[in-house]
Amino acid sequence: STIWQNDLSNDTCFKAAFIIKNILENQNINGIAYTHLTDYSERRILKSSLYHGGYGLLTYNGIAKAGYFSYQFLTILQQEKGIITAQGNGYLITRSKDYKKIQIILYHYCHYDMQNRIDYAVSAEEQRTADRYYGFTQSGTKNFHLHLSDIPEGTYLKHSFSITIEHGSSYDTWMLLGSPDFRGRQQIEYLNNISTFGLHYEPIHITDTKEWSHSALLDEHEVRLILIDKK
Repeated sequence: STIWQNDLSNDTCFKAAFIIKNILENQNINGIAYTHLTDYSERRILKSSLYHGGYGLLTYNGIAKAGYFSYQFLTILQQEKGIITAQGNGYLITRSKDYKKIQIILYHYCHYDMQNRIDYAVSAEEQRTADRYYGFTQSGTKNFHLHLSDIPEGTYLKHSFSITIEHGSSYDTWMLLGSPDFRGRQQIEYLNNISTFGLHYEPIHITDTKEWSHSALLDEHEVRLILIDKK
């Protein structure tokens, strides 16, 4: 999305949706790589804030950003090695050969607003206060309606993983804490622990109709992974 190591969007949930969208839409490519794992490898400007827009998936002191968790989601999806049954704008659905495992990934990608995006270097103080989401198209929530059939009758467990401003975005958690200057290892571990992705479990009962319907409402830049496994 950028070759600039001070693009403030790099730290936000935008990067998670960006990664998911581009990898799922380019499955015909044999290999794809993300150039930087951590901000530590870049020529970071001295005295910049913890979240200064570096293009790494981790901050320079090892705190996972939203983009990092998107790769975790893709790893889970790849481990299942499901058969793709449906794919479109903002979604991908796969299943196992015996139909007893279903994987659904949803994302709400919002592109840059070229008139409002921050395309210039800002001071360390502005990095702590700027509204980084103002620079994207404001499209509101996105609603998905899913209807699956030919599912074997029985009891299933649904795992829902999510990356949102509230869960899975250490930048947004850092802002919620007042954008402090973290220096100690204990502070870093604390931020890492409280800003992991969201997770929810729910039992599902498939009747003899072998059908299941589900509605999901995603916020802007949200990514959601749903795994459904037969018990």
